[in-house]
Amino acid sequence: YLYYGDRRILEENYELMRNWVEFLTSEAENHILNFSKYGDWCPPGQITSLNTPGELVSTLCYYEDVLLLSRIARIIGRFEDAEKYAKLAEDIKNAFNERYLKTDHYAPPGGGYSQTANCIPLYLDMVPQDKREAVLKKLLDDLVIAHDCHLNTGIVGTRYLFDALTKSGYANIAYRVASQTTYPSWGYMIREGATTVWERWEYLASSGMNSHNHIMFGSVDSWFYRALAGINADFSQPGFEKVIIKPHIVEDLTYAGASLNTIRGLIVSRWWRRSDAPLTLEVVIPVNSKGEVYVPTMGLKNPVVEESGRIVWRDRCFIEGVPGVESGRIEDNYIVFNVGSGSYTFSVREG
Repeated sequence: YLYYGDRRILEENYELMRNWVEFLTSEAENHILNFSKYGDWCPPGQITSLNTPGELVSTLCYYEDVLLLSRIARIIGRFEDAEKYAKLAEDIKNAFNERYLKTDHYAPPGGGYSQTANCIPLYLDMVPQDKREAVLKKLLDDLVIAHDCHLNTGIVGTRYLFDALTKSGYANIAYRVASQTTYPSWGYMIREGATTVWERWEYLASSGMNSHNHIMFGSVDSWFYRALAGINADFSQPGFEKVIIKPHIVEDLTYAGASLNTIRGLIVSRWWRRSDAPLTLEVVIPVNSKGEVYVPTMGLKNPVVEESGRIVWRDRCFIEGVPGVESGRIEDNYIVFNVGSGSYTFSVREG
């Protein structure tokens, strides 16, 4: 639905999804789901996670399933269900926080620290506002200091870790984790001769559960598209009716680019930077789509933005007159332009 804008897939499968959520609800006790199979499967040095109990992961998945079902119900006009499941999601969130949230982190009753148990609530906005900063700081401390910018997550936590960091303003830390070459990391796999992603973080070549061609840790790929290249769908305007381009310029990375074939045509986003040019961003928005393009200000005090050599932003003001570029505004460390379909080349320099 998000990529094609076709409500039929939601309508045809709604009862199946609703029945699944009702099954999970029947298995839950006081909104905590004790039903679990694999949990945060295969974190470093383990198969079944010793740091993240299955019930904790299951309850997080239960919460997200219910939240999604509420949104889907609203999209297809099942408004009573939408309200019912929105309330259930709130109850699950409150029960989860009551059971697992400590002063500055989430942990099972027996204690210990889990990156998975903390990055997922941050990504899903489950953390109470007055504790979000403390929970985030604890996660960063564990990642950067305790694990020297290495993850300590299994299949579930790895899926959410990079999005949680990026959403919280720490795409640079996510990049450090993704670009490691020592164990545990994708770079370690490459260093050991891998040409495909492994099932385990460890290099294991004997018989047993150690496939060397396994997609389960491949979720980082989507982060390359969404965060580094910055290609994102707009949940409020599915089927890429509106395209959001929001690249993150991180650490020592000097280039990133991606393209995506969509129902409306090809979307392209690529950027590069050199010593003599802070940033150039090329964007292609397909016909019958519109775009919201986030151009990083690169820390410049008075950024000037040009599109194909014509000024569209100067002295903190949008400059009209460039075809296709309809408006501009400042948002955090970006200048955001609303554009029509077409090809654009934005460049940033000091004013």
